[in-house]
Amino acid sequence: MSDSREELAKQVVGYLVEIFAGKCSITQESLQNTPDDPALGEIQAGLLFLHEELVARERERAVAMDELQTALAGLRSQHDALLRSKALTDELSTPIVKAGNGILMMPLIGTLDDARSTLVLERILSAIKEERARFVILDITGVPTIDQSSARYFVRFASATRLLGARAMLAGIRPAVAQSLATLNVDLAGLVAVRNLEEALRICSEKSSPASR
Repeated sequence: MSDSREELAKQVVGYLVEIFAGKCSITQESLQNTPDDPALGEIQAGLLFLHEELVARERERAVAMDELQTALAGLRSQHDALLRSKALTDELSTPIVKAGNGILMMPLIGTLDDARSTLVLERILSAIKEERARFVILDITGVPTIDQSSARYFVRFASATRLLGARAMLAGIRPAVAQSLATLNVDLAGLVAVRNLEEALRICSEKSSPASR
């Protein structure tokens, strides 16, 4: 009796080793051909059910992982598309034009909040370095209003460009904007302002000519 139990235990351990290795030698056919031993038959049936359950769960896990990977790939694609879209929007909203030898020009349209002011300044300073520009014109014809924060940005713009060896100029100041600048408590002494873009380009061209150096 003891020998039979020991043999049964060995068989069960062998089946368990197989199952945890992802295999199972028990089949429905082998269950039908099991010798007339109810205990062994029940154990084998239970082990086969365990194996099938583990296989099913592993299959479900694999499907879930595939779905997760697909979802992550989609999110990465959307994120990259958003970054490209934002970069394109930023570039379109703050275009930099090479207006002449050593002259850069950026037309501004709409209001200047802190985020856009920072973006404009970063792009201008980068362009000055890349193009070795000597003059930078901000065309603010399309800027309807100026507040104290925007005025201070123009002062930072002039100071930063000067540190890189370039001169800053504001062109196209509207009468309403000029009145706002006059009433704001901001030192604009370091800022050169002209009536329009044509005048700014003329002044920059004259100062860039060999005769003026």
